[in-house]
Amino acid sequence: MLSPSEVVPWLEQLEALESALPKNNKGQPNQNWAKAWHLAVKTLRLRDWQGFLKSGLAQALYKKPPSYQRVELPPNWQKVLQTLNDHALAFELSSLARQTQATFELLQRFDQHYTRLRQAHQLMLFADLPELLARRLPHIPEMQTELYYRLDARVQHLLLDEFQDTSLDQWQVLEPIAQEVASVGDSSRTFFCVGDVKQAIYAWRGGCAELFDKVTMDLHLQDHQSSLTKSYRSSEVVLETVNQVFSGLGSNLALANDEEVAMNWQHRFERHEAAKIYPAMWNW
Repeated sequence: MLSPSEVVPWLEQLEALESALPKNNKGQPNQNWAKAWHLAVKTLRLRDWQGFLKSGLAQALYKKPPSYQRVELPPNWQKVLQTLNDHALAFELSSLARQTQATFELLQRFDQHYTRLRQAHQLMLFADLPELLARRLPHIPEMQTELYYRLDARVQHLLLDEFQDTSLDQWQVLEPIAQEVASVGDSSRTFFCVGDVKQAIYAWRGGCAELFDKVTMDLHLQDHQSSLTKSYRSSEVVLETVNQVFSGLGSNLALANDEEVAMNWQHRFERHEAAKIYPAMWNW
């Protein structure tokens, strides 16, 4: 990020480029370019970095090749605009980082105060349980042994739905039980989980879709898994849209910065189809 004094010469260079504006057939400055140049200079003079980043000339840098109104940006234009664009972007990101840090500190202080109030009133939320168990059980071996011994004696079948929303804390608590249940060779005890990684939208509250792979490896379930690619509740039109979206993730421009992840996801995706359900026939 440039210092305030370092910005000035770059702004002056952009101002000097007015004489180098592309010309129209009459030899006059192209009006679209002139307006874009005026807007860029105006926002920079006002130190309106966000406004500059949204301006036409700044946006032109992201085209291949960099161009505005189908006219490629000359090298000297690219150098000046890129330098100012990098500074504006760094300034805005720095501002957002400070805002995020301040928000985090505020929420952290609120959480501490809120937790103290709940403890004072002896209140516990359901969401507190997995967090407390995951954090404290490993440090109290005798309690951990006793708890899992009692649960193991009572739990014969462990069934988990919407598994893509399971958090690491939740799984850390459940894993010893799952390990015990899955280790039985006969069908007297069973482990079953079902979920859809395409619906893994709760990472913000701890959901971890990567657990599917971890569970498969840790519980040795490689030969005991199946994909449900036939849907009984969605139409062909809906599923075809799903297929188009998820089978083309590798070429999705919105994921250009995460191409490797997108390609891995695409390779593992299996096309879906709608089940053919016909009206029931009743015999009276």
